[in-house]
Amino acid sequence: MCKTCNNTGGLSIDNGYYLEFRPCPDSHCDFVRDDSDLERLKARLEQSMRESA
Repeated sequence: MCKTCNNTGGLSIDNGYYLEFRPCPDSHCDFVRDDSDLERLKARLEQSMRESA
């Protein structure tokens, strides 16, 4: 687990007016992004578009 970002993949910076997310600056960060839910959503959207056409 990355000690710099606590395994979140980046740092949240509060600028006062908005929150900014920056990727983890640690070159040894072992965070692995999981996009499986986005892939399932994309497949469902493509299927519904084919069915409605």
